[in-house]
Amino acid sequence: MENKTIVDFKSTIDSILEFTKGTIWSDMKSELSAWMKDVQEIQDSTGDEKELFRCQGRKEAVNNFLALPEIIIDFLEQKNGK
Repeated sequence: MENKTIVDFKSTIDSILEFTKGTIWSDMKSELSAWMKDVQEIQDSTGDEKELFRCQGRKEAVNNFLALPEIIIDFLEQKNGK
């Protein structure tokens, strides 16, 4: 997903890398992994098209959230000319 809104990030690349090595991010990833498993179970057990679309949207949202540290790092590297 391409972000068209420019965000003025306060974090540095180093602070994001430090965050991703920490326990808070680890706990968040564990919880989101559990969410993904639950959504997959719903997706596997339903034949309802609307529910399938909701599950796909939930999975996309979780994947986008999990990608945020790398997305921010990429943005900061581009901004800093790396």
